[in-house]
Amino acid sequence: MADLRALVEDLGYADVHMLLNRGNVVFTAQRTTAGDSAARIQNGPATRTGVSAQVTVISAVELAAAVADNPLLGVADNSSRLLVAFLANPADRSRLMPLAKQE
Repeated sequence: MADLRALVEDLGYADVHMLLNRGNVVFTAQRTTAGDSAARIQNGPATRTGVSAQVTVISAVELAAAVADNPLLGVADNSSRLLVAFLANPADRSRLMPLAKQE
């Protein structure tokens, strides 16, 4: 995780923090940062180590909206057991709908 943090910092992002030791990174990006953050972060490990991984970047506003819109907020009694997933391509949401209908 220290290597991932260093890589994100080397790419020019600030206030880099790792969450949960699972590859979740929180960082600050200047509006003038060139290029797509997800692609830049995804390409970094692949270039340095030959290991590739899918990267999804969301904004603080998107994260806050996911928390506020969580339909389980009223019934969940242990927030540490909640899981939130973000789709890299929102168009893929329709592929998940059959799962939502299962009991």
